Amino acid sequence: VVVALLAFFIPFYIIYWFFRIHREIQFVAPSPRLMTACGAGWLSAIMPFGTAILCLTLSDEIRALLANKNEDGGIRTGWTLFWALLLPPVGAAIIQAKMNRFITANTADTADRG
Repeated sequence: VVVALLAFFIPFYIIYWFFRIHREIQFVAPSPRLMTACGAGWLSAIMPFGTAILCLTLSDEIRALLANKNEDGGIRTGWTLFWALLLPPVGAAIIQAKMNRFITANTADTADRG
């Protein structure tokens, strides 16, 4: 029963997560390279490899933002793509960890200036 519930719930949560992470990154550091939040949600729902494409662009963008803050970029984009194709929740967790690291660095930088 638990496995059936997870098999039903995880795909919908992945769609919601892509919507949320794109909205979050556009709020923190807008980028013309990323899709809109609604577009990312629809792409992850409709295209079979849409999640891999979204993970690839998100990972590249967050690594670039972390490099601008002189922070470690974490796991390379190739490995993120590998995990996004093999197990999408693991790829999403890697990207979320990078995003959390960027927000922490951004908050610490703002606190130092203020």
